[in-house]
Amino acid sequence: MISLGSNINSEENFSKALVHLQQLGFIMQRSAFIKTKPLKFEEQPEFLNGAILLNTKKSLSELKMHLKQIEALLGRVRTENKNAPREIDLDVTTYNGFIIDEDLAVFPFLIDFVQQLQPEIQLEK
Repeated sequence: MISLGSNINSEENFSKALVHLQQLGFIMQRSAFIKTKPLKFEEQPEFLNGAILLNTKKSLSELKMHLKQIEALLGRVRTENKNAPREIDLDVTTYNGFIIDEDLAVFPFLIDFVQQLQPEIQLEK
């Protein structure tokens, strides 16, 4: 599962990201896209967040590399503030049925996305 987040031209950047993500495999499912308030750095616009379930033959390291390339193509500039506004943020949340994103506990909507798209994964409560 890949999570998507954006608070700069969100709808446009989500659309562009989905086109690129389709080139990495088959998008099996997609969560609802929701608006959320920024949690760690609050002085910025709301985020659009969502997730896709991607069937891919890419290894985890290949997938992460491709996600960083897509972020760069869409104009993401990384700064010292890890929580600054961004055109797009793409993260592998689950891979081969395992949770690999450490931010799952920090962002409750990620838990909701896992429950929507992969209810078979047992989440610690």
